[in-house]
Amino acid sequence: KRLLVEEYTKKQFSENEKVEIFLRIKGLDSVVVKTFEIDCQAYYRKHGSPFSELIDLDGLLPTYTQELNLAGVSPLSTIRRGFAFPDIQSKTRGIFVIEFQGGGMSTRAVIKKGGLTLINQPTSQGVIFNVVNEKKELCKGEGIGILFSGQYYKCDSKGDILIPYSTSQVSGQAVVIYGGFADLVPVSIPSENYAFLTSLQFNEESLVPGNMAKLIVHPKLIFNGRAINISLVKNVRATISSTNDQEIGR
Repeated sequence: KRLLVEEYTKKQFSENEKVEIFLRIKGLDSVVVKTFEIDCQAYYRKHGSPFSELIDLDGLLPTYTQELNLAGVSPLSTIRRGFAFPDIQSKTRGIFVIEFQGGGMSTRAVIKKGGLTLINQPTSQGVIFNVVNEKKELCKGEGIGILFSGQYYKCDSKGDILIPYSTSQVSGQAVVIYGGFADLVPVSIPSENYAFLTSLQFNEESLVPGNMAKLIVHPKLIFNGRAINISLVKNVRATISSTNDQEIGR
């Protein structure tokens, strides 16, 4: 007996693409086919890890069931049969487990449709993320957010999702949510690291005893390696210390 999913069977399908699974069958009277649609958001919330093909389906009800009768096929013959799934083809996104059972054996295929990724832009307040779908389109509207480190961050009207900085770097898997679909994406939020740099410009000939010299100060505010708006610095005071060529302070 044999019941195997062919190795060349696709696992990722685009929108409206025909979904078809190919099996190699031998010595079976019938094959029962069950389709399970996975609640991606619930799965990733619970496990926090990539989807496993070994998921326990006990207690889950199939969304679709069909049976292939092979009573007229010789038990010595190996046949290759394709199974089409128009119900999955009509879906835009989702993860589906197709289980095949027959002769006391079972095999399964996992089909994924669509996907979500993130693009990010560091700012002075935190990292702004935008959700991008499988067509490289920016996702906007209700039901879009990121679940990260136990906190849910909702997008605004522009599709921006702000995750603030923390006192230390935080890295992990984020559940990216769009409507009824979810995907797992690695996210890293750096810690806050500020640096205030200055340079001076002056006329050396004006530096004589008893003379009032003018200095031009060029400040620069650096945040996590990027220059940011100096106007964020408030109530600025400058203290200038000088030494002569003998390292004596004045």
